[in-house]
Amino acid sequence: MTNGSGNTVSVIDGATNTVVSTILVGSAPYGVGVNSSTNRIYVGNGNSNTVSVIDGATNTVTATISVGSHPYDVGVNSSTNRIYVTNAGGNTVSVIDGATNTVTATISVGSYPYVVGVNSSTNRIYVTNSQSNTVSVIDGATNTVTSTISVGNYPWGVGVNSSTNRIYVANWNSNTVSVIDGATNTVLSTVSVGSSPAGVGVNSSTNRIYVANATSNTVSVIEDSPSLPPTVTTSSATNVTSSSATLNGTVNANGASTRHGSSMAQRVGLIAVRQPHRV
Repeated sequence: MTNGSGNTVSVIDGATNTVVSTILVGSAPYGVGVNSSTNRIYVGNGNSNTVSVIDGATNTVTATISVGSHPYDVGVNSSTNRIYVTNAGGNTVSVIDGATNTVTATISVGSYPYVVGVNSSTNRIYVTNSQSNTVSVIDGATNTVTSTISVGNYPWGVGVNSSTNRIYVANWNSNTVSVIDGATNTVLSTVSVGSSPAGVGVNSSTNRIYVANATSNTVSVIEDSPSLPPTVTTSSATNVTSSSATLNGTVNANGASTRHGSSMAQRVGLIAVRQPHRV
């Protein structure tokens, strides 16, 4: 977990839920991406315009990579060992080669790109452009934007279900989630959720999508079957426990990344929510 005001990353042992290491990174760290295949962790440092590369075996920073202006979020394709960094201040995405720790491409997207989701099965990358009200679709093979999809007002979080090839976009100002078909790059449906939806987590095994509603302090659970319209259940975030019937189970974020811890800490699919801010 990134600690923005302390310029550090906390490493938590999942077996004991204890902090086992604190790692110094750049200034104002925010987004985190993990490549479980290489055991490397990538941290976007918003005020340093860099990405710190952490070796998960030693909990040390092994490289610092310069990227664009105000890097915000990090997505990883473990199949290609490519890392995607949204540069909110530059309206671009930096593509990093995980083998060489070098930027191999810089891709122009929409205005103020926030969060990135990766479908490693199709090698497609999805970027929410918060001030354009769009999602940019990037082809990972060519590093080009192949489609720009209109969604709701102020899109922020994004989750990817690689099993169904559907993408879920939380629209902060619209209190909705846009459901995108990855095969056609079209919005299949728009689902009403709680107030100020932000973080999105996807469990591809159960085909459930978890949406953190920041200002209503709730979590919306979307049941999405390819043959049926999506249905929504909303539960109070303060009452969620490991035995909750609606929220029980392990959430696989499928390309979403660990967010910066803050006072608004509704965690969904390893995502902690904080209110969006502008550069």
